[in-house]
Amino acid sequence: MNKSEQIAAIALQEICFCGISLDGIIGFCSDKWQALWADAIEGTSFFPFYGQFNHAHVALLKDRFLEPRVWEEKVEIEGRVFKLRFRPQIKADGTTFFWCVCEDVHLVETPKNSAFLNDLNDNLHEGVFRVGPNSELLYANAALARMFEYSSTAEMLSSKSWQLLIEDDAFHAFKLAYRSDGHAENKEILLRRKNGDVFIGLVSVKRHINEKGEKIFDGSVRDISATKEIERQLKEEKIKAENASMVKQQFLSSISHELRTPLNAVIGFAYLLKEDSPRPGQVENVNALLFSAEALLSLINEILDFTKLDVGKVNLDSETFDLRNLIKKTENSFSIATGKKNLQFVVSIDEKVPQLVKGDSVRIIQILNNLLSNAVKFTFHGEVRLEVSLINEDDKNFAVRFLVSDTGIGIPRAKLDAVFSIFTQASELSTRQFGGTGLGLTITRKLVELHDSELIIDSKPGIGTTISFVLNLVRPHADHVVFGDEQSEQLERLDGISILAAEDNEVNQLLLKKFLVSWGAKVSIAVNGREAVEMLALAKYDVVLMDIQMPVMDGYTAARHIRATEHINQHIPIVAVTASIMSEVADQIKVSGMNDYLIKPYTPYSLRNAVLKNVE
Repeated sequence: MNKSEQIAAIALQEICFCGISLDGIIGFCSDKWQALWADAIEGTSFFPFYGQFNHAHVALLKDRFLEPRVWEEKVEIEGRVFKLRFRPQIKADGTTFFWCVCEDVHLVETPKNSAFLNDLNDNLHEGVFRVGPNSELLYANAALARMFEYSSTAEMLSSKSWQLLIEDDAFHAFKLAYRSDGHAENKEILLRRKNGDVFIGLVSVKRHINEKGEKIFDGSVRDISATKEIERQLKEEKIKAENASMVKQQFLSSISHELRTPLNAVIGFAYLLKEDSPRPGQVENVNALLFSAEALLSLINEILDFTKLDVGKVNLDSETFDLRNLIKKTENSFSIATGKKNLQFVVSIDEKVPQLVKGDSVRIIQILNNLLSNAVKFTFHGEVRLEVSLINEDDKNFAVRFLVSDTGIGIPRAKLDAVFSIFTQASELSTRQFGGTGLGLTITRKLVELHDSELIIDSKPGIGTTISFVLNLVRPHADHVVFGDEQSEQLERLDGISILAAEDNEVNQLLLKKFLVSWGAKVSIAVNGREAVEMLALAKYDVVLMDIQMPVMDGYTAARHIRATEHINQHIPIVAVTASIMSEVADQIKVSGMNDYLIKPYTPYSLRNAVLKNVE
């Protein structure tokens, strides 16, 4: 015998097994088998050995000798349970026999460990029970008795069946739950205490068959009434919070409309004054008016943007735009502000930075404007710098790094985290001296996080601050190239274009007419949605400017009427004019059948472009 055969022989002797012939004679067995059962050795009959533990299985075992498959049986021997695994085997000479491998499973409950199990059951917090075939309680631990408010398990067992402990409707539902597979786990059931009070129990039950062939049910119960009450309170609080959030959004939508509508007139007429060849002494006044109005608009936008970001109502758009042109326009915007403070404004664009990319250009402008505004605000000498560089690219994306730095007052290290908090600036002195809502950096961080990026900030008091972030911008397809909005500020005329403007505010009616007529358009005014619908049924127009919030009939309803009625203007382009910037408004505009939207307050350029964009 070689070494591997010796190892195999030793291993086999460590297993408790025997071989059984078709006539039930033990042909061979391991040392483990002989040590366990000295009477069941080679040459003896296997059936008396097996039958002395469970006579009912002898006939079944004989039948299974003829079945070519593996099966298992359990036998109990002197307080121990063994699992016997049988497997048929055919020798090379055609002789058939069966392997029988024996495995010690566990100790059966004896008087010695029964006391231990009883103590364990009585000290459990969960109720443990056994129910007989007629729903009678055969066993209950102390926790179950306490749960149902019985003085002892004896009282509980003598006075109640399991069915009487369950509410009638719940009992039938529970029977259905375990009927199919014989057990039910973690079912919430209404249970009844001794005094009649009902509580919610988490019940698990497993069905098995006893030696008489009867159905027995073993299970556990946990009182979850307190947990369910907490869940109920949490649901109520969630509903209250959702309702409060809805009310807040409705309020913001309303206040946005109320603030932006008059502000639209202020900014619009300021532009008209500026274009109306003001006297030299009036130019400064008009510029001051525009500056103040746009500063007010910026504050309103910050508050509304923060609220939208806070409730997760901001989604990023994806469009092809000219990144280099965007940086150039940003440079032009801040050159005036830095020039007024005698600051040097340095813009550096890496030559590798692509011209066309795909992303949300509006949000990128907002991020850069916020960072540069802060830099200019807190810098009194030296420079403000914007650097844009390409740090990586592949077939699908460009990784572009944006860096804004200044030589301003800086932020103490202890305050770096605080400046990103709501309504917070580095100090109260900063708030009084420089103004602002303290929302700029909070909004900026949230917008950067929407791009799956983060703001990196480094600052030293008296030296300056550097903030950078990296955006992954998509490489646009060649067949979807759009060259940005370079034409948006060209003063293209609207000669011959017929426009219906549905607007209830008289000041904004006047403003619209002044702008549109000065560009050569023909303008008709409807004071509400119903009037707009009636006018469109009578005369041909090229485009409709539809205010959303109007009396008698709002813009959404009017648009639906226009689309649903067959007339000469059924398919006319409709541009919604709204003072709300909530994302739900954009969805409603689309659903109601309108083609585009224009947000108040609008500039002359955005108004003109909204018309040109939607006129065929």
